[in-house]
Amino acid sequence: MNKLTLSNGWEKIDLIIQKNKIILGQNILQKFKIKQILKEYFNGIDSEYRKENDIASIIKLDGEQLQLKRTGYYEVNDNYSITDDCKLGTKSILLKYFETILDDSILFDSINTIDILFESLANDLSENSIINTQFSKMTTKQLCKLIKPTYCEDYQKDEFDMTYEEIIILQLSLIEIIQNKSLHENSIVLVDIPYITDTIYKKINDIRNAFIIVLTNNYVNSINMEEIALFENEMIDLADQYYIYELFGEIYGTRKTIGEVYEMIRKFIITKYTYVTVDFVKQIELFL
Repeated sequence: MNKLTLSNGWEKIDLIIQKNKIILGQNILQKFKIKQILKEYFNGIDSEYRKENDIASIIKLDGEQLQLKRTGYYEVNDNYSITDDCKLGTKSILLKYFETILDDSILFDSINTIDILFESLANDLSENSIINTQFSKMTTKQLCKLIKPTYCEDYQKDEFDMTYEEIIILQLSLIEIIQNKSLHENSIVLVDIPYITDTIYKKINDIRNAFIIVLTNNYVNSINMEEIALFENEMIDLADQYYIYELFGEIYGTRKTIGEVYEMIRKFIITKYTYVTVDFVKQIELFL
């Protein structure tokens, strides 16, 4: 297990994490704080207020501060727009995807061919001219500027043609490809979604070499107990077995095993955080 520490200058949040940390609970302010710390740290931009008050967000892994240049960072959410992402802005997942696959040695011959064609064009332009023409060698960034991507399955599609699950899975699939070829020492993926499904959770587990923080409102049975942190009136990380046993190891004078404690917590989580729709009419009738 690793300890991921997120600090904003006033307080810190410690997460015990092997790979995934699924954060459940109604403490919206604490969840917002995690998002704010991650976004501020990886944006790398200071405000006058933070400079004057000498405060800054810091993220540490096992006590060592993560270096921005050696750490990948990605965000996944249900507000994702394929249309906007295809513009390949600086925060675009697609941009990182293209930068990754264009650096693959398999494409070197194709890129060299482009350079040769540009050299030939430069010679044609320079011939019988007092102006000598040259083109810069093609780099990954230059090639990315020439790309005009669209999402297509038989027909071109955008986010309005996709289901909630498809939008989340698409983002995770792109990150999975990036991570398979990533040279970063560490990577963090923030998945901020109101509802997690078994399919989404499986795709999260397909992503390698990354710490994945999931902010969501529901539990599915495939999630391991030690992956969960509960954010309610206090934060309880279920990976902290010593603290969990200290809290619940003895109830009404009866000593429980650690297995019994986790089974009790699992039943509570299923009751509290399993998503169910409500029969509105019948529920209202109970108050008549």
